[in-house]
Amino acid sequence: MKIAVNEQPQQFYLALKKWTPAVGHEIKVGQYRFSAIPVKNIIRVSEVTTGAKLYDIPVNFAIETLTATKGFNLFFLSNW
Repeated sequence: MKIAVNEQPQQFYLALKKWTPAVGHEIKVGQYRFSAIPVKNIIRVSEVTTGAKLYDIPVNFAIETLTATKGFNLFFLSNW
């Protein structure tokens, strides 16, 4: 199954207490679409059409260092 990460940041809406706009990257896995959005000390992965949270990736010092540049961030999201 092919995994593709959109290099351009996009606006998504998260399903919180109300629809909340946020900016992140789109991840396509086959026919499924997800968003990866940095929120405080996590990267929140959500389903695009519903805005429902799938899981949070905790960002420790190593991950923060790895994702400091756009190139490494896209590599990280493609290989998580």
